[in-house]
Amino acid sequence: MKHIFVLAVLVAVVWYAFQPPDSWEGYVYPDRTDLSQHQNIGTFDTLEECRDNALAYGDRIDPTGLNFDYECGLNCSARSEYELLPIYWTGSGVN
Repeated sequence: MKHIFVLAVLVAVVWYAFQPPDSWEGYVYPDRTDLSQHQNIGTFDTLEECRDNALAYGDRIDPTGLNFDYECGLNCSARSEYELLPIYWTGSGVN
């Protein structure tokens, strides 16, 4: 029984070690009422980096901060069934 536990822990550690690092993808919407118009601002290592870059980009396009919106998604991949609007899905359920 002890060997099974050790083997399970070893498998979990090896599996975790080979996982790709998390990445955050940022999008800015210049007009929050028209989500079909968007700008990809890049991929970031942390949520804070993504937010900071999105807010800085938003300040450049809308200094009042009233019209733009943004989103940052963790480990996103595009869903092909949505062609006009980039909707992203993460396996963890965090969008």
